[in-house]
Amino acid sequence: MALQNAWQNTKTCAREAWAQLTWSEVSGSLGDLGTFLPLLIGLVQKVHLDLGTTLIVTGLYNIISGWQFRIPMCVQPMKTIAAVALAGGASGLDLPQLLHAGLFVAACVGLLGATAAIDLFNWLVPPPVIRGVQLAVGVKLAMKGVDLALRAHSGPYGGWRPLLGTEGLLVGAVALAALVTTTLPARVSRPGTLDAADEGGLGPRPTDTPFEPLLRRLPACCGGGDAAPAVDGAAVSAERAGLLANAEGGERSGDLDDTEAGVGSAGGCGGGGGGRGGRIPSALIAVVVGLALAVLHRPGLVLELRLGPTLPRLLHPSWPDFKAGALRGGLPQLPLTTLNSVIAVTQLANALFGDKPEAERRRWRPSAVALSVALLNGAGVWLGAMPCCHGAGGLAAQYKFGARTGHAPILLGCIKAALGLLFGGSLVVLLEAFPQPVLGALLALSGIELASVVRHTRSARGYTFALLTAVAILALDNTGTGFLVGLAGVAAVAGYEGAAALAAARLPRSWGTWWRS
Repeated sequence: MALQNAWQNTKTCAREAWAQLTWSEVSGSLGDLGTFLPLLIGLVQKVHLDLGTTLIVTGLYNIISGWQFRIPMCVQPMKTIAAVALAGGASGLDLPQLLHAGLFVAACVGLLGATAAIDLFNWLVPPPVIRGVQLAVGVKLAMKGVDLALRAHSGPYGGWRPLLGTEGLLVGAVALAALVTTTLPARVSRPGTLDAADEGGLGPRPTDTPFEPLLRRLPACCGGGDAAPAVDGAAVSAERAGLLANAEGGERSGDLDDTEAGVGSAGGCGGGGGGRGGRIPSALIAVVVGLALAVLHRPGLVLELRLGPTLPRLLHPSWPDFKAGALRGGLPQLPLTTLNSVIAVTQLANALFGDKPEAERRRWRPSAVALSVALLNGAGVWLGAMPCCHGAGGLAAQYKFGARTGHAPILLGCIKAALGLLFGGSLVVLLEAFPQPVLGALLALSGIELASVVRHTRSARGYTFALLTAVAILALDNTGTGFLVGLAGVAAVAGYEGAAALAAARLPRSWGTWWRS
């Protein structure tokens, strides 16, 4: 009887999961491949990371994360460790050092999660500073994506890709245009709000000109038809001022939010998807088209695939490798993991899914995310898998392309694990042939979505702190140092205003009257 009940419950859960697995969820599950694939391929080629083992282990990461957090929580490579390993040379990392670096970060983050110190840290850090970190990381990803989509950095074209071919400029430009078009939020017009030009439209149409009859014949989407009623300049100015008049450091945006438009940020074509069924699975289409282009360019690569998984290469503990990995890769990675993979992803999840019940939101509290990073890597790196973490950029990317539940990472995990079990390391030939311009376009859209989280800042002061943090990170090329600069700015302003208030309270009333005059 117990087995029968368990079987019935399993079938019920499977039917519910299948019903919720829409095309938007399928597309969203692939939204973070622009970050995952380039680093994975680079590590396989540079330090001989085992591709089959990494696909199986990271697939299990995805499945566990989707089941635990119930939102599209991503699994990403530890970028700083990967970058140090790919840099090579005396300051680079070989495979054992890379794995030990991941083990070091997992131990440190696990300690912060187990002691709940990460929760205290999350409570103390002002939200605008975290959004500044997200803005900087998003801009970096978007710049890398656009560069990957349009430039080759070699050849006779001055750094630009050749126009035609599967690795050509035309493929990158079309991929960027298609992804932007199919994921742009809907434009919402409201009486007395910002005009169309502020949202990328044509703006107010000129009247009483010789071109008026011609303009009236154009479609409405191109600025034709009857002219819109004029909006008083004072009303627009008041609306602009109202966007910044909310309380300092609030959590929700004061401007037009995507949810107010009735669509998610992964809206349909032209941003007008208008509901779950109207969204175009743009990431899914991009991946399918990329695979088709790869096979067309190299028809024989399918024959190079070999059935069967590859045996994992177990990590053998070594103090010299641990020391080198911790110093060269682990320490630089630690601030990024703490800030972006734990704190920032927690705050982004609360911003995107804040309408969920408190019991659900507790699933992704900072200590739970930190322990997830620690436990997953604590098991995976011993098998030779790539060090991974969660990340705000991956969550933003999967949300951007339509994912709204934990079914998206579970689906991606099943696909990765199945590919790893079926083809093992031989899959590298297919991944190497995947068009780089398409990967770049996916990465660019992921970065833009992460950077756009700054819109949740409600005040002019919050924007200032966020921009200060982002500019410091980009200028110094160091996430931890830029984060400290943002915190120092907040502390300096708070100290100045506190001292000014204390001085004003202690000064005689006549002095205050004279000062105001």
